[in-house]
Amino acid sequence: PWNFESKYMLLQAELHYTDGDFELAERAYKESILSAQKHKFINDEAVALELYGIFLIEKKMKEEGVKQLLTALQKYKEWGASQKVMKL
Repeated sequence: PWNFESKYMLLQAELHYTDGDFELAERAYKESILSAQKHKFINDEAVALELYGIFLIEKKMKEEGVKQLLTALQKYKEWGASQKVMKL
């Protein structure tokens, strides 16, 4: 269902990543982010952006990874997750 789609795609991304299928992982991260944006789930979007950023940095795409992490930070601020913001 639409209200669980972003979470499901994020789980798929993490599974593909741990299985070593980086192309499918990247696609699933992006789908998770887009679904969260479409349905205005700021919290899900923040988590997906953070994990996607970490994925990119680990795949040696530091500049894009940092960009995603900064966007995640902004979404955490919008969500009101001040402790998470301080942690990042």
